[in-house]
Amino acid sequence: MENINYSLCWEDQDMLIRALNIGSGDDVLSITSGGCNTLALLLQRPHSITAIDNNPAQNHLLELKAAAIRTLTYQDTLAFFGFKKSRNRVDQFQKIKIFLSPDALAWWETKIDLVNIGIVHVGKFERYLGLFRRIILPLIHSKKTVEKVFTLDGFESQKKFWDSEWNNWRMRSLGRIFFSQPVMSRLGRGRERFAYANVHDIGKYYIEKSKRVFVDIPTRNNYLLDYILTGNYSSEATLPTYLREENFSILKSELHKLKIVTMDLGKFLARAPDNSFSKFNLSDVFEAMSVEQTNSVFKELVRVGRGGGIVVFWDNLVHRQHPASLNAAIMTDFEKSKKLAAADRAFLYSNFTLEKIQK
Repeated sequence: MENINYSLCWEDQDMLIRALNIGSGDDVLSITSGGCNTLALLLQRPHSITAIDNNPAQNHLLELKAAAIRTLTYQDTLAFFGFKKSRNRVDQFQKIKIFLSPDALAWWETKIDLVNIGIVHVGKFERYLGLFRRIILPLIHSKKTVEKVFTLDGFESQKKFWDSEWNNWRMRSLGRIFFSQPVMSRLGRGRERFAYANVHDIGKYYIEKSKRVFVDIPTRNNYLLDYILTGNYSSEATLPTYLREENFSILKSELHKLKIVTMDLGKFLARAPDNSFSKFNLSDVFEAMSVEQTNSVFKELVRVGRGGGIVVFWDNLVHRQHPASLNAAIMTDFEKSKKLAAADRAFLYSNFTLEKIQK
């Protein structure tokens, strides 16, 4: 399990920030994954933020990202991460490593090849997208057509582009194969992520869902779409929140509030004191849980969460919700969930849920 599954987070950071509305008194629990969302939430200056993941490699990745931000200049951080060209990432690692825990240091010293590549490109899912860009996408569209995606001005031109240029038979057929469950579970996402999937033709499902980000969401500043199609953030306009230069000094100053925990979420919550956290970013953690496991986690969330606390999570291929037995203690804000989801720049997810703890 000690491999990086995600070098980046694939939820919309700005949407997450709006959903949680973090203030200075908030103690936040955030699924680590690629670490990006946790760093973006740290920019909101909470009282504390605890990143949790049951995969130690994901937490080692976040540690290294935090150590780089703590140690390097803004431009050097972008280069070390892999967003800019660099010939001295290994040298930079020697400066950074003093801020790593013993476990993270030991792990990264056996993975120097990943450091040399650039740590934002080495996750299983990011390598999978790299195969799509190198092998499949050139068979579907020219480089000129791909570049045009980020020059479209307005929804009318985006819809015309989708209908007349992007959504061709090659995209529908090759994309359907590449993003199918057999290919994705082998090359892109762990098999456990499909254990409870209730979508029959996953490749077709994802291709059809991609229409929304081409037609209903501005493409010019969509950093998630940018990385999928180009393998990078190609302009200042498509940098995610935590990587923007104006936020860099704030991020440095807030890193002392970050705590990283390697543990199963359910076990962590069961050990946590009552009323420990006020905001929860749970990513799509319920995707790999049964209904019974999901219900158990929600029971603990209600106990561990404070009155007025907010829990947010995404559904991908399976729908999850709190059990009816907890209706008096936690309420789904359907109106706000729908409003936030309408502006979501990701297309992988089928649903976004915002819950409010009532005590």
